[in-house]
Amino acid sequence: MKQLIFDCDGVLVDTEIVAAKVMAELLQSYGVDIDTKDYIQKFTGKTFTTIFESFDLDPKKDIQEIAKSIEQKIYANLREIPGMSGLLLAQHLPVSIVSNSATWQVKKALQFLGIEKRIGSSYFSSEMVSRPNPYPDI
Repeated sequence: MKQLIFDCDGVLVDTEIVAAKVMAELLQSYGVDIDTKDYIQKFTGKTFTTIFESFDLDPKKDIQEIAKSIEQKIYANLREIPGMSGLLLAQHLPVSIVSNSATWQVKKALQFLGIEKRIGSSYFSSEMVSRPNPYPDI
């Protein structure tokens, strides 16, 4: 083995549960009867536009503004997947982080975990490739 490659969201940091809570609260503010569990089962991994369209919601402001606000709330409430920062810091092999998230999100996760020096510039986000997930470019 020459190198270890880790995904970020759901592997190093728990963004899924935080995202589900934030999104369920947002949808509730639009009058949708949904809780975190329902959101996880039905909408994890779907785009904001798809989610809003599935409820026939017309957001009062631009969907991009809503997405940015949601992402900021999620990354302000990051949680470490237990033991992952210690595992990464203890590795003797080169380590890279890859993610379908934006570059600022990957950097925020690395800082949050205290591993940015260990990783250095060896991270890759969806913005760094011409074809992000589901393509293997990342």
